[in-house]
Amino acid sequence: ITLMPPATIAPPKSRAAATGVAGDYTKLSQVGKGSFGAVYLVRHTQKGGETLIMKEVQTKGLSQSEIRATKQEVAVLKRVNHPNIIGYHNTFEGDGFVSIVMEYAAGGDLGRLIAKRIKEGGARFSETEIKRYATQLGSALEYLHNEIHLLHRDIKPNNVFLSGDGDVRLGDFGLSKVLSKSDGVAEQQVGTPLYMSPELAAGKPYDKGADVWSFGCTLFECMGLKSPVRCTLFECM
Repeated sequence: ITLMPPATIAPPKSRAAATGVAGDYTKLSQVGKGSFGAVYLVRHTQKGGETLIMKEVQTKGLSQSEIRATKQEVAVLKRVNHPNIIGYHNTFEGDGFVSIVMEYAAGGDLGRLIAKRIKEGGARFSETEIKRYATQLGSALEYLHNEIHLLHRDIKPNNVFLSGDGDVRLGDFGLSKVLSKSDGVAEQQVGTPLYMSPELAAGKPYDKGADVWSFGCTLFECMGLKSPVRCTLFECM
Protein backbone atom coordinates (compact mmCIF):
# COMPACT_ATOMS: atom_id res chain seq x y z
CA ILE A 1 0.00 0.00 0.00
CA THR A 2 1.39 3.39 -0.99
CA LEU A 3 0.67 6.37 1.21
CA MET A 4 -0.28 9.69 -0.35
CA PRO A 5 1.56 12.83 0.82
CA PRO A 6 0.28 14.18 4.16
CA ALA A 7 -0.50 17.47 2.40
CA THR A 8 -3.43 15.80 0.64
CA ILE A 9 -5.17 15.03 3.95
CA ALA A 10 -8.30 17.09 4.46
CA PRO A 11 -9.95 16.17 7.79
CA PRO A 12 -13.66 16.96 8.09
CA LYS A 13 -14.66 20.16 9.84
CA SER A 14 -16.47 18.28 12.58
CA ARG A 15 -16.50 14.77 14.01
CA ALA A 16 -20.10 14.39 12.88
CA ALA A 17 -18.90 14.58 9.27
CA ALA A 18 -16.56 11.61 9.71
CA THR A 19 -17.45 7.95 9.22
CA GLY A 20 -17.56 5.77 12.33
CA VAL A 21 -15.22 2.78 12.54
CA ALA A 22 -14.77 -0.17 14.91
CA GLY A 23 -13.93 0.48 18.52
CA ASP A 24 -13.11 4.00 19.60
CA TYR A 25 -11.80 5.27 16.26
CA THR A 26 -13.33 7.72 13.80
CA LYS A 27 -12.28 7.90 10.15
CA LEU A 28 -11.15 11.34 9.03
CA SER A 29 -9.99 10.75 5.46
CA GLN A 30 -8.50 8.20 3.09
CA VAL A 31 -4.78 8.86 2.65
CA GLY A 32 -3.69 5.88 0.58
CA LYS A 33 -4.81 2.81 -1.30
CA GLY A 34 -3.40 -0.35 -2.77
CA SER A 35 -4.31 -3.74 -4.18
CA PHE A 36 -5.17 -5.08 -0.70
CA GLY A 37 -7.33 -2.21 0.54
CA ALA A 38 -7.01 1.34 1.82
CA VAL A 39 -5.29 3.44 4.46
CA TYR A 40 -7.20 5.97 6.55
CA LEU A 41 -6.30 8.78 8.88
CA VAL A 42 -8.33 8.14 12.05
CA ARG A 43 -8.84 9.80 15.40
CA HIS A 44 -9.16 8.08 18.75
CA THR A 45 -12.33 9.46 20.30
CA GLN A 46 -11.18 9.02 23.91
CA LYS A 47 -7.39 9.33 24.18
CA GLY A 48 -7.26 13.07 23.71
CA GLY A 49 -8.21 12.79 20.04
CA GLU A 50 -4.91 11.10 19.10
CA THR A 51 -4.39 10.90 15.32
CA LEU A 52 -3.46 7.45 14.00
CA ILE A 53 -3.37 5.42 10.79
CA MET A 54 -5.74 2.55 10.04
CA LYS A 55 -4.72 0.06 7.35
CA GLU A 56 -7.89 -1.71 6.20
CA VAL A 57 -7.16 -4.93 4.32
CA GLN A 58 -9.96 -6.56 2.33
CA THR A 59 -9.27 -10.28 2.77
CA LYS A 60 -11.95 -11.56 0.38
CA GLY A 61 -10.25 -12.64 -2.81
CA LEU A 62 -6.75 -12.67 -1.31
CA SER A 63 -4.57 -15.75 -1.61
CA GLN A 64 -3.60 -17.68 1.49
CA SER A 65 -0.06 -16.28 1.28
CA GLU A 66 -1.43 -12.71 1.20
CA ILE A 67 -3.64 -13.39 4.21
CA ARG A 68 -0.64 -14.87 6.03
CA ALA A 69 1.35 -11.72 5.23
CA THR A 70 -1.34 -9.56 6.87
CA LYS A 71 -1.43 -11.75 9.98
CA GLN A 72 2.37 -11.77 10.05
CA GLU A 73 2.48 -7.97 10.08
CA VAL A 74 0.05 -7.84 13.01
CA ALA A 75 2.01 -10.48 14.94
CA VAL A 76 5.29 -8.61 14.46
CA LEU A 77 3.88 -5.19 15.34
CA LYS A 78 2.41 -6.62 18.55
CA ARG A 79 5.79 -8.03 19.50
CA VAL A 80 8.22 -5.21 18.70
CA ASN A 81 8.88 -2.17 20.86
CA HIS A 82 11.45 0.25 19.51
CA PRO A 83 11.40 4.05 19.04
CA ASN A 84 12.30 3.73 15.35
CA ILE A 85 9.65 1.15 14.45
CA ILE A 86 6.02 2.03 13.72
CA GLY A 87 4.00 1.68 16.91
CA TYR A 88 1.09 -0.75 17.10
CA HIS A 89 -2.26 0.26 18.62
CA ASN A 90 -5.04 -2.19 17.76
CA THR A 91 -6.48 -4.75 15.34
CA PHE A 92 -10.09 -5.34 14.28
CA GLU A 93 -11.26 -8.35 12.28
CA GLY A 94 -14.61 -8.78 10.57
CA ASP A 95 -16.25 -10.61 7.71
CA GLY A 96 -13.83 -10.11 4.85
CA PHE A 97 -11.52 -7.51 6.37
CA VAL A 98 -8.73 -6.88 8.87
CA SER A 99 -8.01 -3.37 10.15
CA ILE A 100 -4.66 -2.54 11.74
CA VAL A 101 -4.37 0.69 13.74
CA MET A 102 -0.84 2.09 13.92
CA GLU A 103 1.16 5.17 14.76
CA TYR A 104 0.75 8.02 12.27
CA ALA A 105 4.06 9.02 10.67
CA ALA A 106 3.22 12.61 9.73
CA GLY A 107 6.45 13.11 7.75
CA GLY A 108 5.50 10.56 5.07
CA ASP A 109 7.99 8.03 3.71
CA LEU A 110 11.50 8.44 2.33
CA GLY A 111 10.45 7.21 -1.11
CA ARG A 112 7.99 10.08 -1.45
CA LEU A 113 10.53 12.60 -0.15
CA ILE A 114 13.17 11.39 -2.61
CA ALA A 115 10.70 11.64 -5.52
CA LYS A 116 9.73 15.15 -4.41
CA ARG A 117 13.36 16.30 -4.30
CA ILE A 118 14.02 14.88 -7.77
CA LYS A 119 10.92 16.64 -9.13
CA GLU A 120 11.96 19.94 -7.54
CA GLY A 121 15.46 19.95 -9.01
CA GLY A 122 17.43 17.31 -7.16
CA ALA A 123 18.37 19.04 -3.89
CA ARG A 124 20.26 16.48 -1.80
CA PHE A 125 19.52 15.57 1.80
CA SER A 126 21.92 17.22 4.23
CA GLU A 127 24.71 15.27 5.90
CA THR A 128 22.87 15.69 9.20
CA GLU A 129 19.71 14.16 7.74
CA ILE A 130 21.61 11.22 6.22
CA LYS A 131 23.36 10.51 9.52
CA ARG A 132 20.03 10.65 11.33
CA TYR A 133 18.38 8.20 8.94
CA ALA A 134 21.39 5.85 8.99
CA THR A 135 21.68 5.83 12.79
CA GLN A 136 17.99 5.36 13.49
CA LEU A 137 17.27 2.82 10.75
CA GLY A 138 20.41 0.94 11.75
CA SER A 139 19.24 0.91 15.37
CA ALA A 140 15.86 -0.53 14.32
CA LEU A 141 17.54 -3.27 12.27
CA GLU A 142 19.97 -4.14 15.07
CA TYR A 143 17.00 -4.55 17.40
CA LEU A 144 15.08 -6.74 14.95
CA HIS A 145 18.09 -8.93 14.17
CA ASN A 146 19.56 -9.34 17.65
CA GLU A 147 16.58 -9.02 19.99
CA ILE A 148 13.68 -10.40 17.93
CA HIS A 149 15.75 -12.59 15.54
CA LEU A 150 13.66 -11.31 12.66
CA LEU A 151 14.41 -10.42 9.04
CA HIS A 152 12.39 -7.54 7.59
CA ARG A 153 13.05 -8.62 3.97
CA ASP A 154 11.69 -5.46 2.35
CA ILE A 155 13.85 -2.55 3.50
CA LYS A 156 13.41 0.29 0.98
CA PRO A 157 12.66 4.04 1.06
CA ASN A 158 8.89 3.50 0.75
CA ASN A 159 8.89 1.44 3.96
CA VAL A 160 10.94 3.95 5.95
CA PHE A 161 8.50 6.47 7.41
CA LEU A 162 9.23 9.69 9.28
CA SER A 163 7.56 11.22 12.30
CA GLY A 164 6.52 14.86 12.31
CA ASP A 165 9.92 15.60 13.89
CA GLY A 166 11.79 13.74 11.15
CA ASP A 167 12.64 10.61 13.15
CA VAL A 168 12.67 7.21 11.40
CA ARG A 169 9.78 4.77 11.81
CA LEU A 170 10.38 1.47 10.00
CA GLY A 171 7.13 -0.14 8.83
CA ASP A 172 5.48 -2.78 6.62
CA PHE A 173 6.35 -6.17 8.14
CA GLY A 174 4.20 -8.29 5.81
CA LEU A 175 7.24 -10.11 4.36
CA SER A 176 9.21 -10.43 7.59
CA LYS A 177 10.37 -13.76 8.98
CA VAL A 178 11.47 -14.93 12.41
CA LEU A 179 14.74 -16.83 12.07
CA SER A 180 15.69 -20.06 13.73
CA LYS A 181 18.30 -19.44 16.42
CA SER A 182 20.15 -22.54 15.25
CA ASP A 183 21.02 -21.49 11.69
CA GLY A 184 19.55 -17.99 11.19
CA VAL A 185 18.95 -18.62 7.49
CA ALA A 186 15.94 -18.08 5.21
CA GLU A 187 15.34 -19.37 1.68
CA GLN A 188 12.07 -17.93 0.29
CA GLN A 189 12.67 -15.33 -2.43
CA VAL A 190 10.63 -12.27 -1.42
CA GLY A 191 11.11 -8.51 -1.41
CA THR A 192 11.56 -5.70 -3.93
CA PRO A 193 14.04 -6.57 -6.73
CA LEU A 194 15.95 -3.25 -6.74
CA TYR A 195 16.80 -3.68 -3.05
CA MET A 196 17.46 -7.44 -2.95
CA SER A 197 20.90 -8.70 -1.97
CA PRO A 198 22.73 -10.76 -4.63
CA GLU A 199 22.18 -14.07 -2.83
CA LEU A 200 18.47 -13.35 -2.31
CA ALA A 201 18.00 -12.29 -5.94
CA ALA A 202 19.78 -15.47 -7.04
CA GLY A 203 17.40 -17.66 -5.02
CA LYS A 204 20.11 -18.79 -2.60
CA PRO A 205 19.82 -19.06 1.22
CA TYR A 206 20.36 -15.74 2.99
CA ASP A 207 20.56 -14.27 6.49
CA LYS A 208 20.36 -10.84 8.14
CA GLY A 209 23.03 -9.65 5.71
CA ALA A 210 20.23 -9.37 3.12
CA ASP A 211 18.57 -6.67 5.25
CA VAL A 212 21.91 -4.91 5.64
CA TRP A 213 22.31 -4.85 1.84
CA SER A 214 18.84 -3.32 1.45
CA PHE A 215 19.71 -0.83 4.20
CA GLY A 216 22.79 0.20 2.19
CA CYS A 217 20.76 0.57 -1.02
CA THR A 218 18.27 2.76 0.82
CA LEU A 219 20.98 5.06 2.18
CA PHE A 220 22.66 5.23 -1.24
CA GLU A 221 19.37 6.38 -2.74
CA CYS A 222 18.99 9.02 -0.03
CA MET A 223 22.47 10.36 -0.76
CA GLY A 224 22.37 10.23 -4.56
CA LEU A 225 18.61 10.41 -5.21
CA LYS A 226 18.94 7.31 -7.39
CA SER A 227 19.16 3.58 -6.89
CA PRO A 228 22.61 1.92 -6.95
CA VAL A 229 21.08 -0.85 -9.09
CA ARG A 230 20.86 -0.26 -12.83
CA CYS A 231 18.39 -2.70 -14.36
CA THR A 232 14.78 -3.13 -15.38
CA LEU A 233 12.40 -5.10 -13.15
CA PHE A 234 12.66 -8.07 -15.55
CA GLU A 235 16.47 -7.95 -15.57
CA CYS A 236 16.60 -7.72 -11.77
CA MET A 237 14.52 -10.87 -11.45
